[in-house]
Amino acid sequence: LGHLSDLNTLLSKILEGFEFIEHFIPAEKPTIRDWTDPNNLPIPVKGDGIGHESGVYFITSEAEDVLYIGKATKNNLHERVWDHLQTPKVLENGFRSFPNNKFKTNGQNEHCQLVEEGNVKIGMIAIRPAQAISVVEVFLQTIYFPPLCKQIG
Repeated sequence: LGHLSDLNTLLSKILEGFEFIEHFIPAEKPTIRDWTDPNNLPIPVKGDGIGHESGVYFITSEAEDVLYIGKATKNNLHERVWDHLQTPKVLENGFRSFPNNKFKTNGQNEHCQLVEEGNVKIGMIAIRPAQAISVVEVFLQTIYFPPLCKQIG
């Protein structure tokens, strides 16, 4: 998401008090199936301070190809991410899979399979003020055209 620095510069000139706060950076996180390090969980969990933020969240492949971009405008990043993934299934080896994820409605394809198997990463950026969130979401969607997004905006 290298285009964020350009957008940050532009919006900082237009909106007073505009800021990005990166909480989850995919390069620093394991895939969502791997919960082996309790100090570096791949998904936001209650009490981690992220859930009460508004902003943009994204799902990437392990190679950091953007597969989905969404927004949370009601201080609910935690809930929006989990709404898409649904409750994980804990496998015998301790990894997680996400058989009930909401992307299945887009049809079974390789991207849906990556989510189901937990072979994706989560990224999250808190954005202030809240009126800039939709602008950031649409900007990123029109650059990346994420295959799991049903529509732009």
